[in-house]
Amino acid sequence: MARPRKAKLKEDRLSDGSVVFWADVTVAVGERRHVTVGHSREGIDRASALRKLRHEELKIAAGQWVDPRPGGPMGAEITFQRYASDWFAAKSREVEKNTVADLRWRLTKHLIPFFGDYRLGEIDKQLVKRFREFKLAERDALAKRISAEERPRDERGQP
Repeated sequence: MARPRKAKLKEDRLSDGSVVFWADVTVAVGERRHVTVGHSREGIDRASALRKLRHEELKIAAGQWVDPRPGGPMGAEITFQRYASDWFAAKSREVEKNTVADLRWRLTKHLIPFFGDYRLGEIDKQLVKRFREFKLAERDALAKRISAEERPRDERGQP
């Protein structure tokens, strides 16, 4: 049996200027996983990231590696709300405070109320069209209330 090839350490520059170190590692025959090794903002440089990656490869070879991803449904079985929450938690560490607030608003005000209970595999072009029509109808209803000189307010009492 051939030995698994060594994973190549890769790096990506994030929007805040920091660097994330990562690799795709072979964890079983025909099975690869994306592994984040560390971030420069945590004091990790390329040399220490490479050491950590080699350590992960040794654990894989010894059969002691544990997938850091949460267990449970994956891919098409996970709900949009769970996926969006996990994505938001990860993304929040990479962007500025105002961007975090904007993303939270977009998710909680628009996307999760509509798509939240759908499994990712259920979200298709037709459902996205229904979402768009729903949002347009919502906009039209608001415009109608405003033209009737009503002053609609949000849940915080803001106009």
